[in-house]
Amino acid sequence: MVKGQTHILKQARCRDVTAWKISNLDESGAFFLFGKLRWGSHETMPCFHCGTVDSHYFRPDQFRYRCRHCCEHFSPTTGTVFQDHKIPFKKILQGCMAFIHAANGVSAHELARHIDVQVKTALVFLGKLREALFASRDRRKLRGVVQIDGGYFGGRPRSRRIRKRTPQQIQQHIEEKLKGDPGGKKFRSKINIENLARLKNRRVVMVLREVSPAEGVGGVATVIAVTKSENAEEALALALTHVEEEALIMTDENAAYNGLTAAGFDHRTVVHSIEFSSWDGINDNQCESYFARLRRHAIGVSHRIDPKYLADKAQEMAWREDMRHKTEGEKLQHLIAAIAQTGMSKWWRGYHQGHHRPGEIVWLLH
Repeated sequence: MVKGQTHILKQARCRDVTAWKISNLDESGAFFLFGKLRWGSHETMPCFHCGTVDSHYFRPDQFRYRCRHCCEHFSPTTGTVFQDHKIPFKKILQGCMAFIHAANGVSAHELARHIDVQVKTALVFLGKLREALFASRDRRKLRGVVQIDGGYFGGRPRSRRIRKRTPQQIQQHIEEKLKGDPGGKKFRSKINIENLARLKNRRVVMVLREVSPAEGVGGVATVIAVTKSENAEEALALALTHVEEEALIMTDENAAYNGLTAAGFDHRTVVHSIEFSSWDGINDNQCESYFARLRRHAIGVSHRIDPKYLADKAQEMAWREDMRHKTEGEKLQHLIAAIAQTGMSKWWRGYHQGHHRPGEIVWLLH
């Protein structure tokens, strides 16, 4: 947001499309709106089979079009992640609006109550939206000022059910930890077997954010990658893949980013143990803003993030960060465009019949 300007959420133009407006549509209106969002018009559209752009025959009994040239049938969801859908177009649009309105994401249980479907249907619905956002993510190289940081997610340890030590023992434990073992050994905390197993699910979300030169705008483009650790080799590979050579890279003092200068990047660091931002403006606040949104999702919405679908949710939060200055109609337009260009779902089509993605999406060095 530009300094001195009213926040987008308080402006009337932000409400160009709302859940209320969608709820007042009938099924035909929702069908034509979906088509207009996908093709730019509900009067002329390209045939999915032969590609001819024309005013094709509308079949109101089937909510499909019949091509004037090849006579094949198609609809606004043909060739998208929602192909062969069984829920009405109105519910699809209402589900998309519920997805857009949620600042930190929406759970399957909450979405199921919004559009009156089973929880398993809502789970697949959300999975398809995240798949579309991941498949259509921007792959251009970041330029200008780019901030890079890593955050740990998953594998969070849990406390024991029974506290086995008295308050006096705990105080003694803290004192020993502070002063170290009198015999010269450093104090080492013990971890139980259950938490050791949970640590195997710990992953690092690496985020790279392009910062707008305009004051008060912040991050405008976000790239994410899930890794097993925040190390120098992968940090350098990510920068070489996603950042232009002329860019100014800002990071914290983590040693994983020390190799960026040797690789030819203009690299500046901020020492977080001393300050949040240096006197000359070096910081990674836009990365912290992204992590705050993802952590709010993990804490308040999903309550946990498995490694298998961490990349999907990380990309969703990247999309939310980049679209935060857009109106609701612009967000819906962008979401429908992502749905349209992804094609049929590879990860969620037939999910409850046993067709699952084989594993997690992790950044691998090439």
